[in-house]
Amino acid sequence: MKTKIKLSISPLAPICWAGAAFIMPPEQYLCFAAALAVHEAAHLAAMKRRGMKPAAVRMLPAGLEIARGGGEASYRADAAVSLAGPAASVATGAAGLAFGGVFRVYGILSVILGVFNALPVYGLDGGYALRSLLYARMPPDRAEAVSRGVSLAITFIIWVASVWIMLVTGGSFTLFAVSCALFAAQAF
Repeated sequence: MKTKIKLSISPLAPICWAGAAFIMPPEQYLCFAAALAVHEAAHLAAMKRRGMKPAAVRMLPAGLEIARGGGEASYRADAAVSLAGPAASVATGAAGLAFGGVFRVYGILSVILGVFNALPVYGLDGGYALRSLLYARMPPDRAEAVSRGVSLAITFIIWVASVWIMLVTGGSFTLFAVSCALFAAQAF
């Protein structure tokens, strides 16, 4: 018997995607969408390899959240699935950089996506991987405390860097907004 996958869309997702389409040049928007598609496809491929199936998929403002079900149930398997997306992003991004042209835009966006998602921050792939690996090595309450501590420390560093960039260089507000969103994700 086939089980149905629960699909849902965050209320902010359509707004963010429409805003990005309005702000970004079409070439960048399409390259970013392709980078996200490769990233999420790598998660799904890693799940399939381990006999897991998506139980629920939620569209978020910048990607998907995929709840896993069935298959190989181990912390190492969960970590591998979590890191498959960033690994594919960096690998295909490096290839895009090597080809140049429009592939260079894809490469830059894909590498940024992969490296950022690999950070050990709650809500990002690296945070889920860290948490899984810690659960494999220590009691759950200790693993949770260490995971949260690392996540908050990294998020705080990103926030401080974003404030410094805005104040000193007059740079982008984007990193600041992302760091605030990461803090909010940890609070809720």
